Amino acid sequence: MPPQARATMKLKRTLLLSFGLVALACSGQKLDGGSEGSILVRQALAPGKDAQTACDFQPVATWPSLSDGTLDIGVRGDYSARLLVEAKDGAAMRIEKAHVRLLDGDSDGPVITEGDVDANGFVDAGGLAVVTVRAIGFDTSASLEASLPTRTTVRRVVAEISVAASPGTSDNAVTAPVFRLPVNVCNGCLVSFSDANDPAVLPQPNCGMPLGQSLRMPCVAGQDEPVPCQACTGRAACDPAHP
Repeated sequence: MPPQARATMKLKRTLLLSFGLVALACSGQKLDGGSEGSILVRQALAPGKDAQTACDFQPVATWPSLSDGTLDIGVRGDYSARLLVEAKDGAAMRIEKAHVRLLDGDSDGPVITEGDVDANGFVDAGGLAVVTVRAIGFDTSASLEASLPTRTTVRRVVAEISVAASPGTSDNAVTAPVFRLPVNVCNGCLVSFSDANDPAVLPQPNCGMPLGQSLRMPCVAGQDEPVPCQACTGRAACDPAHP
């Protein structure tokens, strides 16, 4: 092919690529798969501080945020993150699903599992909504159990979550930029034996004292908050003899 013809073809390819990038930018889509300003996850939500409404998670920017989650597989088999999702571009959004990639150790660690999970909700234009996403499934937590022989052993993973949504009047799906939530996985670390030992019962120590009626239970037993041993009797991790 003559040099002039090759130069002409190269120019055409460059122009086509440039036009494609401009069109993509104008459509509001980011090259990394996220949406440019349409929808985003602001934060993961922690249980509230008011004992009466601690578990009534509200879509408000001032709700306590969660920097690290904790899953105690000795008590619970999955971990569901409560995410504060915001619609930013003037259109209401219908949450349809989420894509979760679970990494071992940190954001540079190997992938443990990856896939789509259910996520439902509706965010008014310019508003906020609480969306629950299962970040760690039952099969995954079961596969981690062998690496957690004692209650003091902790395995850190990172859940990379991308929420997918469509404008309320359209089926044109957009995805939020990836939100990363570290989760510390353990086997018995959230079980509390405080004020649980009954001196009249053998062996010692034990979990023989009745559960106090005034004690606030965790929002989700085995997730993020201590759980009294009396609330999970029968599980190995809730036995004081568990290593």
